[in-house]
Amino acid sequence: MVELLCLLHVDKGFVAQVADVVGGGTTPMNDEQIEEAEKTVVGKFSEVKHVRGILSLGRYDDPNSASSSFSILLGDAPHLDGKYVVFGKVPQGDETLRKVKELPTRREGIFVM
Repeated sequence: MVELLCLLHVDKGFVAQVADVVGGGTTPMNDEQIEEAEKTVVGKFSEVKHVRGILSLGRYDDPNSASSSFSILLGDAPHLDGKYVVFGKVPQGDETLRKVKELPTRREGIFVM
């Protein structure tokens, strides 16, 4: 059985954040999968700007603490430039980004699903 990760957090006009596979999912994992999922990524920051549609790894205060949590930028976020690992960009589906941005939330910028 495969479980799709849900959106953990939508901050309208800013990001849709996906939870990490260890702390955010409920699909059972074996020891090897857990070991892999708990690995972190060394922060390698590029000149790529954090603009709408960018995929950016989430992390804690430690720049080398990124794991499997990531965000999809719903708007431009220049304050993240040079501080978070960019690993992709949504190539198509801007209409979907607009729909995510409009998802109802319990409170503005608080957990969604």
